[in-house]
Amino acid sequence: MATHELITLSRDCEAIMIPSGERVTLPAGIEVRVIQTLGGSFTVATDWGHMLRIGSEDADAIGEEIALRISPLVPRSY
Repeated sequence: MATHELITLSRDCEAIMIPSGERVTLPAGIEVRVIQTLGGSFTVATDWGHMLRIGSEDADAIGEEIALRISPLVPRSY
C-alpha cells in the first residue's frame, strides 16, 4: 500500500488518537490516509485532521495483511 493513499474502512475498528492516547472506534465507511506503517501498526489521518494509530489486529479494515512471525522452537541445552 502506498502511503497517503485514501482508503475506506471496510469495518469498524479500534484506534488510538495521537498524541492523547484516547481509544476510539472508527466506523466502517470512514476515509483515512495511511501516513506511516511501522512494526505492523498504521498511522492514519482523517479528513477531520485527527491522527490515529491502527494496530495490526485491525489491519484488514484498511485492506492490509500482517504476517504473523512465528519463531522456531530452539531446544535449550542445560
